[in-house]
Amino acid sequence: MGVRQVVWVLAVLGLLACGQDDDKSTDASTPSIQGGFASPVQCAACHPNHFAQWSISNHAYAIHDPVFEAMVQLGQEQTEGELGDFCVECHSPIAARTDQAPVVMDSTGAHRQPLDVLDPIATDGISCDVCHTMTSVEAAANARFDMTPDGTRRATIADPIDNDFHTSSSSVLHERSQMCGSCHNVVIELFTEAFRIESTFREWQISRFNGVKECQDCHMEGSPGQAAVDGPEREVHDHRMIGVDVSLLPPEAFPGYDEMREATTALLQESAELEATFDASRSVLELRIDNLAGHALPTGATADREMWIELLVRDDAGELVFSSGTLDERGDLKQENPEHTLEPGADPQLTVYRQKMIFDPSLEDPTDTTEPHEVDFLWQPNTFEENLVPAGGVTKPAYDLSELPAGEYDVSIRMLFRSFPPHLLRKLVDEGLLDPDVPGRVPTVEMETLQMLLTVP
Repeated sequence: MGVRQVVWVLAVLGLLACGQDDDKSTDASTPSIQGGFASPVQCAACHPNHFAQWSISNHAYAIHDPVFEAMVQLGQEQTEGELGDFCVECHSPIAARTDQAPVVMDSTGAHRQPLDVLDPIATDGISCDVCHTMTSVEAAANARFDMTPDGTRRATIADPIDNDFHTSSSSVLHERSQMCGSCHNVVIELFTEAFRIESTFREWQISRFNGVKECQDCHMEGSPGQAAVDGPEREVHDHRMIGVDVSLLPPEAFPGYDEMREATTALLQESAELEATFDASRSVLELRIDNLAGHALPTGATADREMWIELLVRDDAGELVFSSGTLDERGDLKQENPEHTLEPGADPQLTVYRQKMIFDPSLEDPTDTTEPHEVDFLWQPNTFEENLVPAGGVTKPAYDLSELPAGEYDVSIRMLFRSFPPHLLRKLVDEGLLDPDVPGRVPTVEMETLQMLLTVP
């Protein structure tokens, strides 16, 4: 049982009194609320259900993610510390705003950003107080929001009941996507345009869902329940805040390992519809992917994501006669980049949806004729290309099967997703920054599957 699970059990049993920590009063004036921010453990006594859900969420996991930590350390080293708090601002806003994560130079002269020295409240990442002390959003990008740790907690309840621990206030901001967009839009200024590392809020903002559904409608679904122990029945919201990422720590190291994988799979399977038709006159298999989500597919850190089509065609003897979207022996897609696969270019009809980050030397020096090349980490590109399915949009990939002889064929189609490709994680492992067991914990999710028979005339 993890630490958070133990705390939750104690809270439910009443062994953590509401508003108490180590038998000391925890009003806004006491030292146990560091910098005016309370620990989620203190919230657990009155809000055990919300705490239990948050405890297994990616918000609680944000600063514990081994891939995040590895990328931060590599980024500080390669930029000589210029990355600064750029990543920590969203992954632990309290750490960034209380100057707990300075970039330092180690004994070898390398720049590092130690994340194992944060105080317990900062280690909770996007904690209860990060969201419930939020008072305004300056810009829907790069953690441009204000927190006011003044002893008042803000949320969507219109008639909150005050208690001995904190005052409460109803907040329209907490009902709006702009609140989420402050971190789920990440941009880097490059030349005269903003390079978009993450665009989930922007994707929603320009979609038909804007004004119809908020982020919270899908990722924090409401249901009847109690917002606090002994409180009235209200509409309460799922604080697991399900997305597509899951814990990549060992199962026992972070709670909710299986539950979050199941919830993430269910969400992804509700996000798209897949159809297929065969045009016998042209020997072309045509697919249709409908994006049912309120943002692009995939979304988030789309340079890391991979959503692709696996197509397997077998003849009437069961022999595989055509394939696309299969993996090389290291688990990578057979894309063009020789640094990313053992079989570059071996899958010319591959359909994959992702962002490609690129460094083009000519954008910095017009006389430089070096060919642009793909890069892997957010501090390296100066331009990008992307192939995503827009929010509420449709894409229609097609496969030329004209090389197949006349006959009957069995076709298997899978739409697959994973949050990180193996080649990216191998680089972090090779740098000595990532546990070699982590890549094996990245799940591949079947979003949609189809089986069909076709006849090639």
